Amino acid sequence: MKTMHVRRAIGLAGAGVLAAGLTVALPMGAAQAEPDPQPAATGATWLATQPVDGLINVKNEYDGEVFEGVDQGLSLDVAFALNAVGGQGDTVTEILDAVAGEVEAGKYIQGDEYDWQEPYDFQQVGYYSGATAKTLTAAVELGGDPTSFGGVDLVDRLEELVTPSGRIEDDSFFGDYANVIGQSFAVRGLQGAGDDASAAVADAVTEFLVLQQCDNGGFRLNFNGADAGCTDDADADPDATSNALVALSSIETPDAEVEAALADGTDYLLDIQKADGSFGGGTSTEESNSNSTGLAGSALAALGETEAATDAAAWVRAHQLTGLTTCEAGIGADAGAIAYNDADAAAAAKDGIGDLERGVFVRAAAQALPVLTLTPAAVGDLAVKGKAGFIQAGSATKVTVTGLAAGERACLTGGKAAVVVTGSGSATVTAKAGTGVRTLTLVTAGDATAQTTVSVLGKAKLKVQAAKKKVKKTKKNKITVKGLVAGEKVKVALRGKKVAAGKANAKGVFKAKFKVGKKTGNAKVKAVGQFANRKGATKFKVR
Repeated sequence: MKTMHVRRAIGLAGAGVLAAGLTVALPMGAAQAEPDPQPAATGATWLATQPVDGLINVKNEYDGEVFEGVDQGLSLDVAFALNAVGGQGDTVTEILDAVAGEVEAGKYIQGDEYDWQEPYDFQQVGYYSGATAKTLTAAVELGGDPTSFGGVDLVDRLEELVTPSGRIEDDSFFGDYANVIGQSFAVRGLQGAGDDASAAVADAVTEFLVLQQCDNGGFRLNFNGADAGCTDDADADPDATSNALVALSSIETPDAEVEAALADGTDYLLDIQKADGSFGGGTSTEESNSNSTGLAGSALAALGETEAATDAAAWVRAHQLTGLTTCEAGIGADAGAIAYNDADAAAAAKDGIGDLERGVFVRAAAQALPVLTLTPAAVGDLAVKGKAGFIQAGSATKVTVTGLAAGERACLTGGKAAVVVTGSGSATVTAKAGTGVRTLTLVTAGDATAQTTVSVLGKAKLKVQAAKKKVKKTKKNKITVKGLVAGEKVKVALRGKKVAAGKANAKGVFKAKFKVGKKTGNAKVKAVGQFANRKGATKFKVR
């Protein structure tokens, strides 16, 4: 494999040991629908407020106790994402400087120092290859000095953590936890460092990454062997695959081996993408989530699969909180955040983002935000149309919504409860109690508004009057029904048998004549309006 160089304009992010984020610009000349800039801009504005002094602090609960600490890897994820979207240069610089300070203090890429009690009494300091590779990538792509970042020559440090086979390896008392995501960072960092890095080492790292591709095109997450390649398709991991493909797709002049890996990897992602555009995480690929969907969508964009990438972007947008207070009362200043999954989106809309959940939202946004640059804009005017005729109070009815972009969230009010509407199509709303014309209002995060009306009929006791209290058999009687709504359907039954039907006049009155039949005695007349809970009755005598 010959020496390769990468295009530094393409960003890569990651999130530590088990997950990583990446950001990718579309290939030059790639055809795509006109994007809507709002989702990415709103998400970036929110994400930029999350670091404190350039670092992300996260809280986690274990065994009933809450732990809080700095997550340098997640901090870099945020910087990568903001850099990909643009407009947050000051925050990106602040994060890079803060992480450099952590490196200078012997943190993140370097293991903690331990002073064991007697009889051990020794100290162990190690270096983590994945963190080192990720930090090198940040220095290369975000404007740092890869040969003096926090006082550390990251290029030399990472090269020292590469085995002769090209595999990265942790130098740690706790063992080796290097994986394919870190290997992907090593490809980007060492190839991107150019003349500062050894071409032979950079190529060896790239070759070992290609070796981790399974027969089905996916890349495994864990090495499971010092120098081995993937031998089981069940090990293929969507997130690891997305990171690996972005690393390989950034190579300016890939050889045939890399080209084949890119083609097979593209097929793998397209095969596991769900019908709604989403991706699941882990080898099971079951639960759709914004992290994996964002990663895969960005990778597919880099590989020229614009349609599939746009579908992924629409799914991510559907999980971005809008801050529309009527539908998302708990969001407030967290508008623009991206939920990990459906359950997190619903919980946050109701109760807000709690301290223990914030780290999940930050990680989701850091990995999914870049793909939002692909979300298509809405086509046509915003409109909502309710069902013609009457609907029963308390019942569910469908309305038709047009003019929303794919995945765009809007709030529909005027029903029993506010409803989140996602994209154009149909939405279901429950009619309020009572009778009257209800106005349904649809509002988007961009303050676009559309309205429609629906006619609602609630429970009612109709007033039924017979013109004659006594009628000879076989003759006719006249019935008057009041309390209806103009145009409301009504049926009249004598002794349980329908004798008249029609609609109420403009005053809400219905009149009809009918034969009383041959049966003598008391006769009950019952009138039922449009719905069964709108009824009334009276009696007269047949002689």
